[in-house]
Amino acid sequence: MFVDTGTNMRSDGVVTTEFHDQLVKRGIIEDDTPPEPEPAVKIDGRYFRPDDQIIQTSSELEEDEEEERIFLEKYKEQKMQKIKQEQKRNKFGRVFTITEPDYTKEVTEASKDADVVLLLTCSG
Repeated sequence: MFVDTGTNMRSDGVVTTEFHDQLVKRGIIEDDTPPEPEPAVKIDGRYFRPDDQIIQTSSELEEDEEEERIFLEKYKEQKMQKIKQEQKRNKFGRVFTITEPDYTKEVTEASKDADVVLLLTCSG
């Protein structure tokens, strides 16, 4: 037993109804079927589409990849140099005992340039 549901499948895979198909056929609504893409034409080793969009040749794509690789290598080298310079910079001092009068100089002023860690103890 076959039951007609009144649906049709277009070439682009979209399911439509008979009602929709009749509206399109009578010009009441526009056909929303996407147009078939026109094939590219090869001229002098380059591919052109009918709408004059240039498709890059494989050699141009390889040049772009080479330029990108060179850029990434330079960027990586610059980043590594920056990291090495930051590591060389001696921003950490030493561990030492300070007294109350030295607190302002050794902690308050030093904390403007770097983090300061304190271990407060009491002798006596």
